[in-house]
Amino acid sequence: MKMESEIGRKPRSEHIYNEIRNAILYGYAGYLPGTLLNENKLAEYFGVSKTPAREALNRLRNENLVEVIPYKGYLVSNPTIQDLVEQFQMRVILETAAVEMAVQNVSAAQIEELRELTKGDKLYFPDDFRLNFRKVNLEFHTKVAQTSGNSLLTNSVRQVLELMQRALFHNFTEDEIELHHQEHRVLIQALEERNKELAVKSIQEQIELSKQRIFNYRNYQ
Repeated sequence: MKMESEIGRKPRSEHIYNEIRNAILYGYAGYLPGTLLNENKLAEYFGVSKTPAREALNRLRNENLVEVIPYKGYLVSNPTIQDLVEQFQMRVILETAAVEMAVQNVSAAQIEELRELTKGDKLYFPDDFRLNFRKVNLEFHTKVAQTSGNSLLTNSVRQVLELMQRALFHNFTEDEIELHHQEHRVLIQALEERNKELAVKSIQEQIELSKQRIFNYRNYQ
């Protein structure tokens, strides 16, 4: 009986963990940095006992996505400047390598898939253009990494980008998001032309511009 209860409990905990993790990483309302999460309320929301909710929150604590506030709950953590510096450093290393390989391996079909993501009409969240773009942007950069043909590199790129999602685009205007799409189109053109130098320059400039935008925003808060 114990084994059956463990088998039944773990999938619930896994589901709750994945749902809350996505909500934190994408910056859903109610899961922004500084928000206090209560395990009793989460257990009620997901229709489970407190144990699976607590297990999910502890996994998130181990990933530094939440921190324990004694007698209050779990606080959604805010990435520090040092966190962001290190994440941007990894982005440059990983995405530069991915683009260098992609120039040699990208297919015509993959080029078209990337173009579709720059049209601005792919809607995951119709009522929140910033949240929608965070999803589209993650998909775009993941697909660029996939064109490298290296699955380990692709997974590494996605992991770093997921960690950065909640810091990206919170204060973006629609015009700035269109500018971001234009930057993506330059990269696509370079990949299509097999222009390694331009592709590397494009991805590195995109990462540097994102870094400047985020740090400027932080400085004015």
